[in-house]
Amino acid sequence: MRRGRWLVSFGLVAALVLAPSMALAIGGRVVENVGIRRLVPLKKTAALNLHDSTNILRLWKPTHVKVDDDYQGAGYTVYEYFFGKKSATTGKYPVEMYSKKSTRHVFAFIINSSAFVTKNGTHVGTTEAALTSRYGSKIKKHTTPTYTYYRMSIRTGVPLKTQSTEFWCKSGKIKFIMIARY
Repeated sequence: MRRGRWLVSFGLVAALVLAPSMALAIGGRVVENVGIRRLVPLKKTAALNLHDSTNILRLWKPTHVKVDDDYQGAGYTVYEYFFGKKSATTGKYPVEMYSKKSTRHVFAFIINSSAFVTKNGTHVGTTEAALTSRYGSKIKKHTTPTYTYYRMSIRTGVPLKTQSTEFWCKSGKIKFIMIARY
């Protein structure tokens, strides 16, 4: 009987010690041109064009929420949701989600963590060479002064909108993945 009590006590202590770190760890699947699938504990997909409150229920509780009154100088207000623990090295959150204030529909996800993986194993930190060999002609290369990015997109909905997955690379590696609706 003593051994049984010891095991139960050890289990409770382990659960209490590990619980805070498990609560902060987030990860999942990148669903190309759609959104993010949470794997644990609920297998729910947060998707583009859904209401932001619906997506929050499918993801995690936001760590930080910001209202940007003039989003990138475009003249409209955007809600910015940040999930997970901010990285000390990059200063970025693992997942960012953006919705327009007027509709509250999500138009972008940005993934800054290697804990989110596509069905073929691509994630933040994957080399550009591996990315191009995995996707081949499905992605189109674009360059900016700072980044090279690869876009894979589909046309969907009425009116037709483009939903895309973009892999933004710098120094030969993926730095972030963006899933967006234009």
